[in-house]
Amino acid sequence: MDSTRTDGATDTLAGQRVVVVGAGISGLTSAFHLQRLGAEVLVLEKAQKVGGRMSTVEHDGFRIDTGACFLMSCYREMVQLIDLAGLRAQTLPTSDLLGFLREGHIHRIHTSARREWARSPLLGLRSKLALAHPIAKVLRHHGALRWSDLSGAGPLDSEDVASYARRHLPGEAFEYLFDPLHETLNLAPSDQVSALELFFYLAHFPGTRFFNGRRGIDFLPRGLAAQVPVTVDAEVTSVTERRDEVTVTWRRPGQAERTETASAAVVVLPAPLVSAIHPGLSRPPARATTAPQYGIGVYSMVPRATPLLIASTLRAHGQLLDLCLRHEGLPYLYGAHHPLGDVLRRCFDAQDLDQLTALRDTYSLEALPHLTEPICPVPARSIQE
Repeated sequence: MDSTRTDGATDTLAGQRVVVVGAGISGLTSAFHLQRLGAEVLVLEKAQKVGGRMSTVEHDGFRIDTGACFLMSCYREMVQLIDLAGLRAQTLPTSDLLGFLREGHIHRIHTSARREWARSPLLGLRSKLALAHPIAKVLRHHGALRWSDLSGAGPLDSEDVASYARRHLPGEAFEYLFDPLHETLNLAPSDQVSALELFFYLAHFPGTRFFNGRRGIDFLPRGLAAQVPVTVDAEVTSVTERRDEVTVTWRRPGQAERTETASAAVVVLPAPLVSAIHPGLSRPPARATTAPQYGIGVYSMVPRATPLLIASTLRAHGQLLDLCLRHEGLPYLYGAHHPLGDVLRRCFDAQDLDQLTALRDTYSLEALPHLTEPICPVPARSIQE
């Protein structure tokens, strides 16, 4: 019988055992909620630390977030998760000041100040009036533009951002606002991003505030991992489904293979890796695991500039897309960088950093002349160490 405890957790899944493969934020969130429902959980992680892409590393006194470098108040489910896990005290507000580069000038806008978006000289009056078209769509479909469930937003997923912009937005609105913003947030060209993303950001981005962990973005995965059983350095080699159980085989370096039997398994890995350990997937899910593409990040340090984020257009600066700067005075920088001809091929993960070493010298003062000193990328191997 289902019983609800005073902390809001229940015994709905009492007696059920679930193995979660992957200790990134998705895997740890799954394990946390399953445990609150009464299930016995075990999380297996191949790396030597939890967090996946939501990780923080320290190098020469600098703290570097290897994925997102800020969170937004409009991430309602994540904010609720932080409170549920008792981690609110580990967060702090960070700057919400963005910079959009146009013709050598940075236009600064606070995301939380809706009037600044309207008053900024980044766009002319004609372009601002043209925003009525996407805003009207957002208002009509606002109920479907939810972080937790986009199933009702299908009608908005009919074309890419670039195609929509060509038909409905003046060139400057696309070139100096939407194209840089989407390149920055998605690590993907606008012609490879659904227009749904444009409507989604219009619905949630203006008015939002930014925050981070006091010691980096990994406060959340580390906090969740402290509350559920996690085994790191554990490589899962196979997941096999049977009629009433799941078998998960895994191993640690220098040790014999082990097998876990459970009521269910939650596999939370980069999509292309799922089929490798679960070859028994039926055809539609198997095809889905090979479809997603991933962006690449390059990590750098120590520019002197005030906005948290500077978004630029590819047309203006070739490969340089965005710089995410200081968090509460901590001098770090996140640069989204698209290798020519290979924009989304590889996963955004620590193992890719070796591939990026050759790109470390491509940043220069020529790209952003207002910076007062060279941008010094961290060597990839140093980050991994």
